[in-house]
Amino acid sequence: MPDASVRGNVKRAGRLGLWLGRNWALLFLLLEVALFSTLGTRFLSLENLQNIFVACTVVLLLAMGETFVIISGGIDLSVGFVMGWYPGWSTAPWSLA
Repeated sequence: MPDASVRGNVKRAGRLGLWLGRNWALLFLLLEVALFSTLGTRFLSLENLQNIFVACTVVLLLAMGETFVIISGGIDLSVGFVMGWYPGWSTAPWSLA
């Protein structure tokens, strides 16, 4: 029969494994941010963060609209169409000049 210290170590190892199993994506994200912020000089700059937010705006707006549709119990299949149609539509005025 193992003594209390061995059982305590096994319990801690089990809890650590459980925590890593649930939060592996967060741990990986933090590891990536640490790596890229040390390798790149402008990774955590304000300009880079603004570029990321601007690039994500369309997807964020569509996801917010789709969230309300899903919460209300409906299903909207037009999100994929809008995502495919938007790039062509947004560049059309620039091609006329």
